[in-house]
Amino acid sequence: QPCVSIVGCSTPAGLYRALSSQDVTNGLLSRFVLFDAGDNDPLVTTPKKIQKPQSVIDWLSAWHKRPLNENPVAMEGGELIIDPFVVQMTDEALLIATEFEKEMHQRKIVSRSHGTDALYVRALENALKFALVAACSVPTTNEERPQIDLMSLVVNRETMKWACDLSRSTIVAMETGVRNEIVDSEYQNKMRNLRQAIEKAGSRGLS
Repeated sequence: QPCVSIVGCSTPAGLYRALSSQDVTNGLLSRFVLFDAGDNDPLVTTPKKIQKPQSVIDWLSAWHKRPLNENPVAMEGGELIIDPFVVQMTDEALLIATEFEKEMHQRKIVSRSHGTDALYVRALENALKFALVAACSVPTTNEERPQIDLMSLVVNRETMKWACDLSRSTIVAMETGVRNEIVDSEYQNKMRNLRQAIEKAGSRGLS
């Protein structure tokens, strides 16, 4: 409070080769959320001038007009008062989140033998953040003066399931990348390069 969020882009090889196994065990990588863009290589298309959706403009404007803290300079005993509003969660959503935490806890135990258990520490936390963002993506009310109806913000079953699935997929992708890419010694580096060369050769083989 405040929390800094950084959106960055990298190639998989560039990212993982800049990390060591210590960056996994100390919790650095678990603070990342990685989205793999895949091997898509589309052709360049001619830019088109597209009208900006009014619904998106209204939504951004409505949230911008709503302060996170009604009195951002309010102090109590020398401490800044943070008074966020609450987004409700249904019982079904809470059950899904609880089961997801159990699943991630079990995976964390299994992954200890590979030294990747730290990746699962923030699985539920990330899922809840995803769910919160989705829950706040509600349409605005009042066409003349677009507003966000705070009472309509809720994390339901569908939203929580989507958030858990998304969190799970990002962590599984990270664990795969860690096992295949991160090395700590020159010998491990040579073995990784050899394995990747064989994989790249595919069915044609490699002498």
